[in-house]
Amino acid sequence: MEFLSSRQLLRVYLWGGVFGALFFMLAFNTFPVFESICGDAYALGASASVMAVVIAISFYAPHYTLNLIILGRIRLIWIALVYLAIDLLSIRHGNAGGHIAHLGGAFFGLLYVIHLKSNVFKIKPLKFSSRPNPFKEKVRKTTTYQYTDDELYNIRKKQEQDEIDRILDKISKNGYDVLSKKEKETLFKKSH
Repeated sequence: MEFLSSRQLLRVYLWGGVFGALFFMLAFNTFPVFESICGDAYALGASASVMAVVIAISFYAPHYTLNLIILGRIRLIWIALVYLAIDLLSIRHGNAGGHIAHLGGAFFGLLYVIHLKSNVFKIKPLKFSSRPNPFKEKVRKTTTYQYTDDELYNIRKKQEQDEIDRILDKISKNGYDVLSKKEKETLFKKSH
């Protein structure tokens, strides 16, 4: 949360998992080397999502250091690059699909950081409806400020409390007998 907001972190996590799954499916359905095990292969876990977050943060803040017990102070980017190298070198050995999914997550993490730092990709939100939003139209057309029900309620309560405070101050200075009939009624209504 130090480098990415919670919304950005969630976005990287979820899309990193999606990219990991896409890389997994693409590799197992494209490369002939996986033809014999393609029917038994399955993707499981969230390691591609975690890899996306690690890569995104390490490339976003490449000078960030961690203090490891045995190795001492080391930059996070070096740890991320070592994990990337391990995944690349381990594809030929057991769990090739998992390592490919990790690379997919890492790919998205890197793309996301490039997007954050240089805004190369102009991503616009998708619109699911062609109808105009009636609330936005009202805000654009009005020039005077209109209070919401909550704001009106709070203003009215503040005014009522100010009136009670004024009456109580009057009682403390001059006694109850100096109050007008209206002030006594106001005080009586508020006490019940």
